Parts: sequence; C-alpha cells; structure tokens
Amino acid sequence: MQKFDPSRATILRDNRQQQASVIVYGATQVGKTSLILLLLGISERHIGRVAKVLRGGSELGHSATSRSLRYRRARDNCWHFGHCDEGHTSFDDDAAEIVIQALRQHVESGVTSEFTCIDVFIPQQYYDAQSELAVDLLIHDLPGIHAANDNEKQYVTRMVKQYINAADVILLVGKVDYLGFLKPEELESRELFDWSYNPTRYKIVLTHCYSDATIRSMIASEKINIPEELTDYLFQQINTLDFTLPSTVMKQIFPVECGRSWQQIVSANDTFSADCQRLRAATLESLFQSITDAIHPLSRLQHGYMLHIYFADQRKHEIEEFKRSDENLATKICHKTEELEIFHNQWKSLIKKEKQCNECQDSLAFAIRQLSTCNAPFNEDAESTVNMPARFAPPSEYDPKEKDVDTLKRLTAQSLAAIQQGWSSWLELHHSLINKVPTAELENACLPLIRVKAKLDDYFFGSYLTDSRYYADRREVINAYHVAVDTLFSLSKQCVMAELKRTQKEDAARLKEIKRQSENSLVLSERLKEEIALASLEKDQLNVEHQHQLAQLDDLIASSRKFSNHIESSYRVRASEIQHQFLAAGHDRDQQLTSLLMMKVLNKDFDYIKSLQPMLR
Repeated sequence: MQKFDPSRATILRDNRQQQASVIVYGATQVGKTSLILLLLGISERHIGRVAKVLRGGSELGHSATSRSLRYRRARDNCWHFGHCDEGHTSFDDDAAEIVIQALRQHVESGVTSEFTCIDVFIPQQYYDAQSELAVDLLIHDLPGIHAANDNEKQYVTRMVKQYINAADVILLVGKVDYLGFLKPEELESRELFDWSYNPTRYKIVLTHCYSDATIRSMIASEKINIPEELTDYLFQQINTLDFTLPSTVMKQIFPVECGRSWQQIVSANDTFSADCQRLRAATLESLFQSITDAIHPLSRLQHGYMLHIYFADQRKHEIEEFKRSDENLATKICHKTEELEIFHNQWKSLIKKEKQCNECQDSLAFAIRQLSTCNAPFNEDAESTVNMPARFAPPSEYDPKEKDVDTLKRLTAQSLAAIQQGWSSWLELHHSLINKVPTAELENACLPLIRVKAKLDDYFFGSYLTDSRYYADRREVINAYHVAVDTLFSLSKQCVMAELKRTQKEDAARLKEIKRQSENSLVLSERLKEEIALASLEKDQLNVEHQHQLAQLDDLIASSRKFSNHIESSYRVRASEIQHQFLAAGHDRDQQLTSLLMMKVLNKDFDYIKSLQPMLR
C-alpha cells in the first residue's frame, strides 16, 4: 500500500490501531473542515477556534482548505506543520493561521505546483478527552470544488486524481438543502461517477440536516425518531434527481450537523435538542463503524476485485460523454456555419445596396449642380424635365399688323395659357411637391397679367389712337408675363432644390445605416469564423483526449482484470487444497469437520468479495 499511500508509513500512537485513509470531497462552504474536526475528536467547544486557524483568513466563496492537508494529533499544545522543519517548529494559533494563509496565497496565485499532502498537527488541548478511536483516521482534507479562484479550481482537479484511488473511504460532503451535488456534472471528476455502486468505499455526508426546516418539523412531530427513518426520507429526496439509485445507497447516507449551527441547536437544551443529539450520536457511531468495515482486508479485496468493472463503467461513461460532447460541438459548428452563411449573404446584399446608394448620391449631387446653374425659365418646346424648375414658352415676338385691343387680349390669354401649361407640366413631373406648393402661388404670380387683362377689358374702344399707346400696353402684357414666369421659375427651383437636398440627406442617413449594418455583419462574420475555428479545434482536442483516456482505461481494465483473475485463481487453489485435506482426512471426523468449516468460511468470504458485482452489471 505504500506505493499508493505513503501515509501508511506514519507511526501510530498505538501499534495495535488500524489506519483508514479517508478523502473528504465537496464544494466550498458546506462544512467539510468542521466535519473533519468532529471526526478527529476535536472538542465541540474548540471546533470554531481550530476551523478559524485552518481557514487561514479566507473569504466567503473560497474553500477553507488551500492545500491537501492531513490532520494529526500533536504531542503538545502547539501547532506543527510537516513542511516546516519536518514538524519540529512550534506555532501558536495566530502564527499557524499565517502559515495556512501563505499556503493559500501560493495556490491562488498559481505559484505552487506541489501536490504532496501536508501534515498538520493540531494542539492536544483542543481534543476531547474521550476522543480515542479504534481506527486511526488519516483524513485528507482537499480544497473545495467550485472555488472562486481559477487556479484553486485547477489545483483541486489535479489533486483529486492523485489521491482518490489511494483512499479506503471517500466522504462526499454537501448540504442537505442541495442534493444535486451528487450529480456527475456537479462532482467534476470522472473518478467519482460510480459512487452509488460502491457503498463500502463511498459515504454521503449531508451537513446542516437538523437545522433544515423540513427535517426539523419532522423530528418535532415525531415522524423521524431513528436514524433509519431520516436516511430513508433523504434517500427518497435524492432519488427525485435525474437518475435512479439502488436501495443500497441508503446505507451510504449519514446526516449530521456540526459547527456553529450545531452549537445553536444544543444550546436550546429542549426536547428537539435532545432528539438531535441522540440521532447524531447514532449516526456518527454508524459512520465510524462503516469506516472500520471499509478497511477490513476483505473490503479492500472486494474493491480490488471489482476495479475492472468500475473502469469498464468509466469507459462506457467516457464514450457516452464523448459522443454527447462531440455531437454538441458538431451541432454548434453546423449552426455557426449556417449563421455565417446568413451574415455573408446579408453582407453581400448590403454591399449591393451601398453601391446603389452611392450611385443615387452621385445622381443627386449632379442634379443639384445642374439645378444650381439653371437660370433660363424659357424653353422652346415649353416642356419641363425631372429635377428641374418649371419651364415656359418664350414670349411671342410676333408683331401683327392689327394693333388693336383684341390683339393684346389674345396675347394676354396666350400668356396665361402658357403659364398654366408650363406649371401643369412641371407639377405632373413633380407630383410629390403638389402639397408643398400652394395653389395660391400660381394665382399670385398671374395677378399682373390678370390686372392687364382687366384693364384691356375696361377699354371702350377696340382700337388705339396711336401706336405708342398700343406698344406701351403690349410691353405691359409681356412684362407681366415675365414677372409671372420668373416668380414661378424661382419658386419651383426652390422647391426642387429643397426636395433634392432632403432626399440627399435621407439617402446619406440610409447610406450611413447600410455601412453600419455592413460593418456589423462583417464583424459578426469574423467572430463566427473565430468561433467555428475554436469549436473545430476543441472538437479535435476532445477526440485526442478521448483516445488518450480510452487507452488509459483499457490499460487499467487489463491490469485490474489480472488482479481479479488472481483472486479467483487463489480462491480455486485454496478450495482445492481444502478439498484435498478433506479427502486426505479419511475417517477422521474432526479433520473432515475442520475442512468443511474452512470451505464454508472461504466461500462466505469469496461471496462477500463478489457481493457488489451484480449491482454494477
């Protein structure tokens, strides 16, 4: 056993004592250290003081234990540490707390790479006077899982693999109000997944039991009077989890209470307190007895005999877990690839829109420049064009022979019609501006012509006495036409310019948004490419680790199967020897009876060794 657990070489206080190597495993802040001190025999009134030293100033969320510690009983009333002058240096409480704190800082900072167990010798004065046990407990207090510090988590994971296979007993510790810690994903170590199939080696210790409101009520109402009723209730609660457990798990459950919460219960000194003390005493006695049974030579043979089955079960779990993880990663890569394709298509569509927007911006800029330089309101064909002001027919230069009032009236009517036609033509091309240009503007622009028309209508005579008077009225008509055209031309130019700039501004905002979306799609695409690359790398690494794990398990299965075969071979050899002794006894009845009893004991021991085999199959 020295090969696996050097602690076997430790000198016992009593050479007749047996040693039990115990691992305590569980999350932070569940009371592991207080439980260990209770099992070691530390006086109840000193547990808080000793735990404070061992916490080393750690804060909430950090495990009370920073390194793998093995607690021992000092020969004096001082603290001693195996790594400090081989345990010869003495420390008081304050100095010991500083030593523990230094160990913690090394772990949390990632400085330490040591995974050896450190012996901690607790002052003799803190032990209960009647704490001598039949079995010398070599308790390894591992740092708590789910620690807040990443370096501490990695340290715990590596340490568990080193010590877990060397232990006679493994205590899985958790609070009674969170039984989910027994799930494989919560235990965080493959080596512990088969806990429910080995009741000899694994014990489930549930802390804070008697202070739980439901259990407290059941004890007070006498629904729970003996430990078996409490373990039966807890087994039913555990079996509500996602997996179904064998009934033998009930023998693995040990509900306890220790530390400050236990002191509060005891201090009440009432009927409930007495019931809890009775239940806890019976539970602890049962726990100590189960630890004693676990170190029996037959129990150790039993564990060795079934190792290949445990490893085969681990191999099965490894394959199932690999398939599940590999499928999850493949699904993740597939989904990410589909998302990448969507973003890529979106990016291409946005690039196309961006190009269209840029072309539209160029067109608008050109239209604005062209509009800015347009100062000619007259057009020979009197046709308006898109994004240009209203265009009108030029004033008539025709000078008829008849220089009378009717001629000027016709000229006035033609001018009004030309204005109406040019304006209507422009509005047809710029229908979006109809509501932005009041109808009254056309009337206001034509007022000079309307006044001239009214003036001509008021003439009593239809002819002019002098040509000068005719030409004066004619110039008035043409000038009024120019005023109307200039007014409408300027108004339409302003409207078109405002509309072009509004459109330009909206398109610029749209272009900016398209560029933003395009850049965002590009960033998301790059991020997805990185995620796909990382997932692919993780998938490859998972496969490599899986093959390595399978190779290790295959080696372990092969070597452990040899040990099982050796046990079976030894059994057959011994059975053959006893049978030979029986036959050689002849008519010696006493010798025959002795051989029969030896064969019965041998078969009984061998049946015990094989007793857990059906559970694993």
